Amino acid sequence: MKSSFDPAAPQKQVLWISHDFRCVSFHEIPIFKQLQFSSESDMWDTVTQYVEQGYRVQ
Repeated sequence: MKSSFDPAAPQKQVLWISHDFRCVSFHEIPIFKQLQFSSESDMWDTVTQYVEQGYRVQ
């Protein structure tokens, strides 16, 4: 079976966040809001900002 993953294709940078639980996730959680980023750098800047505000990362 051939994989649909293409390492040369641009990858979407996605996080899920819950302000109620003060938590950021790299995995989809249905009750969390999805955030999409145009670059990996933007995603990590956002993660850093939330961690500095006391959010947990899972």
